Amino acid sequence: MLNTTTPPAAYLRCHLRKSSLAEQYCYALRDFAARLGLPCPVVYLDTDDASEPTGGTPRLEQLTRSVLAGKHRVLQVPGLWVFSRDGGTALAVVRMLTAAGCARILQLPPRPDRPPMAAVAQHRSRRTQW
Repeated sequence: MLNTTTPPAAYLRCHLRKSSLAEQYCYALRDFAARLGLPCPVVYLDTDDASEPTGGTPRLEQLTRSVLAGKHRVLQVPGLWVFSRDGGTALAVVRMLTAAGCARILQLPPRPDRPPMAAVAQHRSRRTQW
């Protein structure tokens, strides 16, 4: 059973030029929460802004502090790739959030009308070999 006493959090990281994609993910995460019987998630959104000299993730840091403070126990993400493109780094962030008190990290289920990303990447790599 998922904890419904505290609102879930949702974390997104996207490029500024892809803000419409971030909106679509926000909608999907809210819909996913509703289907699970959870309240609307509190969204933490980091942007990959080339003008920011730090290149950091201030909303991820804020999310971590909120989890430590007991404000969230459930986190929703489109996929672990939001934490890092590197799988090992993404898993390290998952371990950090779990250690901070996040009981569940839920990824959006794959859409039935789209193939898994690995299949798309494999298909694209075949096309570029021609």
